[in-house]
Amino acid sequence: MGKVTAALIIWIASLQYPVNCEISTTQNHLSQYLQEIIHQFDPNHPILISLPKPEFKDPERSLYPREDNMQLVSAILKTINWTVQISSTDTPTVFAAEDTNSPLIPNYIIFVWPDGNEILIDIQLEALQEQMSFNSRGKYIVVLLTLNSREETKTNVFNILDTLWSMGSITNVNTVVPTRRSDELVSTKEDEDYSVDTYTWFPYAGGVCGELNEVVLIDRWLPQNDRKFSKAIDLFPDKLPDDFMGCTITASSIGVEPYVILIKNETLEDGSTVFEIGGVPAEMLILLAQKMNMTVIFIPPTLTMDVEPIITVFNEVMSGMSDILIGTLPLSGSIKGLFDPTAHISYTALRWVVPCPKQISRFSRISKMYNESVWIAMILTFVVTTVIFWLNAKHTSDARRFQNLANVFYGTWAVCMSVSVPFMPKNSKLRILFFIYVCYCLAVSNVFQAFFMSYLVEPGYHKGIETFEDILSSGLSFGMFSAFKFFMQTTSYDDHKRLTSHEVDCNALDKCVERVLFQGDITTVATTDLVKYMASLNGIPPWMRVECYVKEAIFSSAAIMYLRKGSPLLNRLNLLLKRCFEAGIPDKKWRDLIYGTYLRSE
Repeated sequence: MGKVTAALIIWIASLQYPVNCEISTTQNHLSQYLQEIIHQFDPNHPILISLPKPEFKDPERSLYPREDNMQLVSAILKTINWTVQISSTDTPTVFAAEDTNSPLIPNYIIFVWPDGNEILIDIQLEALQEQMSFNSRGKYIVVLLTLNSREETKTNVFNILDTLWSMGSITNVNTVVPTRRSDELVSTKEDEDYSVDTYTWFPYAGGVCGELNEVVLIDRWLPQNDRKFSKAIDLFPDKLPDDFMGCTITASSIGVEPYVILIKNETLEDGSTVFEIGGVPAEMLILLAQKMNMTVIFIPPTLTMDVEPIITVFNEVMSGMSDILIGTLPLSGSIKGLFDPTAHISYTALRWVVPCPKQISRFSRISKMYNESVWIAMILTFVVTTVIFWLNAKHTSDARRFQNLANVFYGTWAVCMSVSVPFMPKNSKLRILFFIYVCYCLAVSNVFQAFFMSYLVEPGYHKGIETFEDILSSGLSFGMFSAFKFFMQTTSYDDHKRLTSHEVDCNALDKCVERVLFQGDITTVATTDLVKYMASLNGIPPWMRVECYVKEAIFSSAAIMYLRKGSPLLNRLNLLLKRCFEAGIPDKKWRDLIYGTYLRSE
């Protein structure tokens, strides 16, 4: 399938760009060199080939003045035994299979050459970035089809790498370029007159922090050197140092306490303001930065969850004003697509927070021990038994004792309360009636006492709100805040729309949560960590449960770090976070934060 796909794409390219049947020696050399280095690509995925416009305006700066560079590209493609895809700036991308949900492509070869006096790789990069499968962390090989002196070559390579970094945050890239071995113009095709040089750059080398300062020659392929590498090296190594030598990392932050806590801000003599930010995400970032010997600089935090500040913070990271965004955000595909998320610092869920069920009063609990019909039957039995004793005693030897209705009532009540009676009937009929009544009262009393003692100790609670349907039937208002609607637009969840007629504006998320916990007249949406923190902030011990939730979670949320798309720091931060998780550091910091908040509130 791979060979068929490659042949089809090369045939399409050949229709657009006719191939000269004569393949030069240098074409062979470049083809052999590319075949060697593409073995460092991921073999389980295709290679995306990026081509510029076919027009060529400066033949004097081309690799060969008498040949079209597209002929060279087509000849090279014929020798690559790999599944390829073609991307061009003037034609639609040809895919092996059309699938907008296809995985990111990890392998790229970009062919470039001068267009006039400029190398317009930015146009090719924009075409690549428009594709759903674009991967700024892939392995890139840029083939620069020029033949200049070393100084001119290094200048061109510098501009290419700088464009890839500034526009696409691409660092895992090598530029392959034929270079004249002397300063004299080459007018022949003798392969001893040039070398094939490979350049790259290291974003944090030599104390230069995340900026392209110089290009590095990592390999030179000499035609007379048996057509092999001058050095056997990995062209795609980890480019980050173990020690970042104090380089700064600028952090934006968004969220309410406990995720983002403004500890203090200090104005320096030069007029700049230094912010000290607390909260577990900020503490974790500072810890990771210390491990890498980096310095964290916080820009003014966003302590509200309103729509406009959220968009502003997003733009800070996307535009490069800051390197990383910390706080808490929903794990939405739409949001994650804008950034490179790190591993989760802590995982939580956005859930409906509802008032906890109130304790049932002891009197109410006892009164509901039996249903109404049982209570009525007991009262009727007591009254009827009293009347029967009183009427039947008139014609017996017990007439004197039972002639007073009050005395009969007292005796019947004493049996009901399981205490001794003042006198016993002597008549056999009354004795039988008395025995039956005693058995009835004994059965009722045993059942009553069993429940009565438990209800005195723990009277129980009213039925809690467990589902969203329970919220609707409870009549509670919905504590709304603006950011909730904003985030809901990024998900398919829409149950909240059924509460639009009962919305109450809380102004801030923490105010909504406090109202649910302590007034119990609304419901709102919040993370479990936030609810526990607000309870501790108001003096509720962490071991006492005052928060209740609907069983179903709305969607996942996490304290997380979002890096600018393509940031080279992602893998290093994830590695350090993994070690922190194994040591249990994030969980310990959350426990310390919530428990420490409770102690300070005392």
